[in-house]
Amino acid sequence: AELTAQGVSASGVLLDGTIVEALVEHAQSAGVDLTVMTTHGRSGFAPLRLGSVATAYLTRATAPVYLVRGAGTDAPPELPVGTLLCTLDGSPFAEAIIPHATTFAHATGLTMALLSVAVPHAMPMAPFGAETLLVDDSALELEEAGRRDYLVRIAALCPAGTTVHTVTDMSVTRAIVEEATRLSAGALALATHGRGGLKRMMLGSVADEVLRHAHSPVLVYRPS
Repeated sequence: AELTAQGVSASGVLLDGTIVEALVEHAQSAGVDLTVMTTHGRSGFAPLRLGSVATAYLTRATAPVYLVRGAGTDAPPELPVGTLLCTLDGSPFAEAIIPHATTFAHATGLTMALLSVAVPHAMPMAPFGAETLLVDDSALELEEAGRRDYLVRIAALCPAGTTVHTVTDMSVTRAIVEEATRLSAGALALATHGRGGLKRMMLGSVADEVLRHAHSPVLVYRPS
């Protein structure tokens, strides 16, 4: 009723059953285009110990999910403004976020920006200790140029005004979060494999880490 009074077409439904399973079943049966929910952004063992509806839902959702970090206040969150930073790694899997990011950017008035992170190829210097590494500059230059050419090609398929950004960092997650901060991105967008439980902890997940460290809302899509 409160949303309707604000001019929003809204309806409510009360579901029975286990939270995540009930949400997934309803989303699929109703043909939901987008799920919006908040997340605590817990890290480490906290999600396993306390549980996380957002994380569990992501592992099963078949439509994009828009996650907003809970601010811990009663103040309503503002709509994202400025840039929608879309992260790509050159794979068709990651590119699956593009159509959803485009739709979301159009609906919210955001300008799309494409980001790809080049990770330096380090060669171990055994004589100087196992921890000593030497970056292969020539390989890094080729990778940076290749990633930029790739982003320019993808940007041509995106809305007019889409910008491209390449950064170099040993940590993909850190690079994404820092670039989002530098650009004052209103939101981020990326694809996820949707791994859950111990598998995610053992294999790692860029999307999972971004969700826990980014200050901006994140649009996530799990390709089937």
